[in-house]
Amino acid sequence: MNFVKFFWKLMSYQCGIVEAGGGGGGNGSPAAWSESIPADQMIDHGGKQISLRELPAVKETPDLTTFVRRFVEKDTELGRRVRIPTAAKEGEAIDPKEIESWRKEHYPKLVRSGLLDGPPEKPEEYGFKQPDGMHPLMKWSDDMAKSAMTALHQAGASKKVADVAFKIHHDFVTGMAAAFGEQSAALEAKQAESLKALQTKWADKYDVNMEVAKRGMARFFKDGEQLRFFNDIVILGADGKPRVSLVDTPEFLEAMQELGALHQEDDAHLRGGDGGGGGGNDPAAEMARAMNEATHPMNAHYKNGSNEWQAWVEKIFKAKYGTVPAQQ
Repeated sequence: MNFVKFFWKLMSYQCGIVEAGGGGGGNGSPAAWSESIPADQMIDHGGKQISLRELPAVKETPDLTTFVRRFVEKDTELGRRVRIPTAAKEGEAIDPKEIESWRKEHYPKLVRSGLLDGPPEKPEEYGFKQPDGMHPLMKWSDDMAKSAMTALHQAGASKKVADVAFKIHHDFVTGMAAAFGEQSAALEAKQAESLKALQTKWADKYDVNMEVAKRGMARFFKDGEQLRFFNDIVILGADGKPRVSLVDTPEFLEAMQELGALHQEDDAHLRGGDGGGGGGNDPAAEMARAMNEATHPMNAHYKNGSNEWQAWVEKIFKAKYGTVPAQQ
């Protein structure tokens, strides 16, 4: 029902005819004041044309004063209502421009009224800061926190929503860090056990076999970039710091030692046994004596890591196999 149209129609016939409080009708009853409305004044009601007199709002109102008061109250109530955008036809999408216009006009009002939680005035008011007791594997970034606050502000997130999002993210990353730490600790423990087992297995030939392993790496990885690739693969400790490179793991070293030993045997075979100048001496065994026997003339050079030691090792290997071992 169009109350404005109805009201002005009614007033056009009532002004000067009926006094406030129902005057002019004698007793102020609905019949007294509504009968002064011409019977041929019609209005659409529920899809039908009916007389103004028959409107429920007229018939149920005792006098004109009450009717006007109710009309004003109704009009005020309508003014306070927020119109929700609707599509032109059912099933069609609402015009994006209309939605954006509605948001600009009404969203701030809803926020100010407390009906909705809006974003703070500035992104930094979300107050993201480094939590206390962060997991050691986690690293705080002020720049990332600032970017997150800016994104949330642009999305119109309230501080309550931002706080929940921050906690969810923190708990998720903390869980990942804790799981990674546990895996790293287990791997580190296994690494220590494997190294101990390798030392027991190689016993007094540990240093010699390490040299042979390095020689195997030099023969296998012809390109330095290939070896650097494996060297850059590191096992992290529970604190997230590098512990050992892949090329220094017992499994890798043992494989390279076996490869280096095979190369030595192949080289000796191709050179006719003694390599044409090395006699029947085993360079690896000679290195072991030099490392472990204090009376050996090269023992002091080994302990000092001198250039003479390196030159001597290259000499005995080249004499036996025609090649030099990997650099220590």
